[in-house]
Amino acid sequence: MLRDKQLEAGNKMIIHSIKSSLKKYQREKLYFFISIVSLSVGFAGVLVLISFLKSEFLYDRHHVNHERIYRLITRISLPGDLGTAEGPLAGYSLGPLMVEDFPELGEYARFYRAPENTFKFGTNQRVWDSVFHADPSVFDIFTHVVVEREGGEIFNSPNDIAISESMSRYYFGEQSAVGQTIQSPTTQYRVVLVYEDLPENTHLRYDALLPLSALDSISPDFQQQPPASVWSASFYTYFMVNPGFDESTFPSIADRFYRNRMEPLQSAYIEGFTMDLQPLTDAHFGESFMNDAPVGNIFYVYGFSIVAIFLLVVSGLNYISITVAQLITRQRELAVKSVLGASRNSLGWQLVIESTMLSVLAAIVGYLIAATFIKTSYFSETLQKSELTEIILQYSSFVQILVIGLIFGVVTGLYPYFKSASLSIKAGLTSSKALDTKRFSIGQILVLIQLAITVAIASCASLMAAQVDYLKTKPLGFEVNDRIAIRLKGADVLQQIPLIKEQLLSELPIRHISAAENLPGSGSAISIQKVEGRTGATENVNVAYLSVDSDYLETMNIPLLAGDGFARNVTGGRHVVVNESLVRRMGWNDPIGKRVGTGVVIPPFCEGVISRNFMRPSATASVVHHRLPC
Repeated sequence: MLRDKQLEAGNKMIIHSIKSSLKKYQREKLYFFISIVSLSVGFAGVLVLISFLKSEFLYDRHHVNHERIYRLITRISLPGDLGTAEGPLAGYSLGPLMVEDFPELGEYARFYRAPENTFKFGTNQRVWDSVFHADPSVFDIFTHVVVEREGGEIFNSPNDIAISESMSRYYFGEQSAVGQTIQSPTTQYRVVLVYEDLPENTHLRYDALLPLSALDSISPDFQQQPPASVWSASFYTYFMVNPGFDESTFPSIADRFYRNRMEPLQSAYIEGFTMDLQPLTDAHFGESFMNDAPVGNIFYVYGFSIVAIFLLVVSGLNYISITVAQLITRQRELAVKSVLGASRNSLGWQLVIESTMLSVLAAIVGYLIAATFIKTSYFSETLQKSELTEIILQYSSFVQILVIGLIFGVVTGLYPYFKSASLSIKAGLTSSKALDTKRFSIGQILVLIQLAITVAIASCASLMAAQVDYLKTKPLGFEVNDRIAIRLKGADVLQQIPLIKEQLLSELPIRHISAAENLPGSGSAISIQKVEGRTGATENVNVAYLSVDSDYLETMNIPLLAGDGFARNVTGGRHVVVNESLVRRMGWNDPIGKRVGTGVVIPPFCEGVISRNFMRPSATASVVHHRLPC
């Protein structure tokens, strides 16, 4: 009976406190408005940051079997000081042979970047950024939400194609895509499957998948590769290991496979070879490799986490400061209630309930602000995080912000609770300054803490702004403004480059035109080249090179630090321009005229030096090779 009475009294106290809080909010509208606005904006910012963090930490976790999927990383040791060539690319037959020799590796799936990524249907033609050839097992290993598909096995025919929902809408609108045919430059493909667009937080995204057997139509007998193809690093290889697989056993597996299958076929240019398994969920925050998608930066995650905590702390301190100020004006009210029989405990809990109600309401408003902001702003596009809208609209996100609001309200209400217990009833009835007896009040201390945190956040924001500005204005070694790139496809078209340039210059207001294999920064070939050293002897050097025509330096406004660049009276293919890193690497005092690379009759020679920033990270030796038609 006593316990029931205590529960009943407690319920009455809570109901009374809620009613009193509602009356207080109605009576003190300005206090209510300021508190709601400050807290809701803080909660909205926290929720946006939490959504970003969830997106980062959930990379590739939408795959049902993500805990069993690994990516193969290969490392080839080159002779001398050429270093190590490492990355996620492996040989064509590496995956099948490893599964054959070691069944515990389960299933494998290989991806090969498609040489043809232009498709046409009717009058609609487009170049797609990401198209791969793949094994049929990709649909067993990785999770795809199938929109529509044909019956039977996928990729039974070399003319099958699986496309994303975006690609389907582009060509076929709302019509069914399955059974339709689309045309590449060399082949007609029949759509057999349409899948939902892969989430943004996926390290390997693709617009379409083609069977590996389709490569035979582009390169005859492509699949009939010799045993030495284990060394041709061109395929992204993944394993979905059997349940219970021990990752620590893989070094032994890799060593045995290397000695049995690879070492007998090893080239003289290779001194060693190792393999690692990288968990799929580690790819985003893992090591950065060439020929790989950009990786995430864990320090950004830490930074966003700190900012989210700062937002909560500042919002809490701000609210406590307002509550303390209110407590000074309410001390007479609380003293009168004490005289009328209210216990100090009940008065304190009323303050906690007021704080909690306000905080939960602010959390709901903050959720609405965050959801509206994400849906109607360019925030998601700026961060390339289109999945933020989906994350923030999930039921779990709403529950999370409510729980944060509830805990926040209780914590920020505890200080007024304890402060009210120290009130003097006599002072509360006779003076309005009962709480202001100390030289430094808690309110002043809170304001100082707020100021310190605000200064810290402002300093960090200024530092980040300076870093972003540096990234935007850092010299790239070439001019990017007022330049337009046009992709040309087909051997017949490439042979007409001189004629195309001449016609464009005569008919359009264009100052310069040039041709290059790739856009600067979008990739370049890397190979071991014979380079003349200081003594005249040649050395094997690992360099990145880009093939261009003679107008390239002028068109891209690339300044020459030495030499005359590409002389028009020199036969194409016989001269190159190098960056400063290669000059330092070779120890050249006078790089002009040095032999770089190999030639059928006369080796190409250096005719100029450009900035080390061009094309690749500043420490990479790079060569710009003139061998395209002018």
